[in-house]
Amino acid sequence: TPARRRSAAGTPQQQPRATPADLEAVGLRRLSDNLQRLLDPAFLNCADAEIALAAAKGGAAVGVHRCILAARSAFFLDHFASLPAPAPAAAAAGERPRFELADLVPGGRHIGHDALVPVLGYLYTGRLKSPPQEATVCMDDACGHGTCRPAIDFVVESMYAASGFQISELIS
Repeated sequence: TPARRRSAAGTPQQQPRATPADLEAVGLRRLSDNLQRLLDPAFLNCADAEIALAAAKGGAAVGVHRCILAARSAFFLDHFASLPAPAPAAAAAGERPRFELADLVPGGRHIGHDALVPVLGYLYTGRLKSPPQEATVCMDDACGHGTCRPAIDFVVESMYAASGFQISELIS
């Protein structure tokens, strides 16, 4: 029987049951949130590869999980499948493959960390998050960040990444 609760007047009311679609949505959101944590550098670093940014964009690297990228993206599946097997000595030493973003994406040397991580996050979770605060910082306190240089740079760099990774949902 459905759960019952009392109204403010004290009469019993039926509480709606969660539908299978509601339960599936909750489960998918939880999975999405858990996968998003994999891109957080403060979380356990269990990435098996790195995507390196150009030196002009800080030269940092973002840890990635090839199995997730290959499962979610035909671009990455084709790219990883075309690579030679790692040398046994490198695999035994636990070295992670390092992919230069400039080699993966035409114009990739112009893509910064703040634009790359949300695009990779979309591949991990299927959800596009708002840009990080640091990506849209400008000197004008009254700016709405709709047309200022940092916001435009973020959008252009994100589009370069989405286009290069052939993510049609983000390109359109």
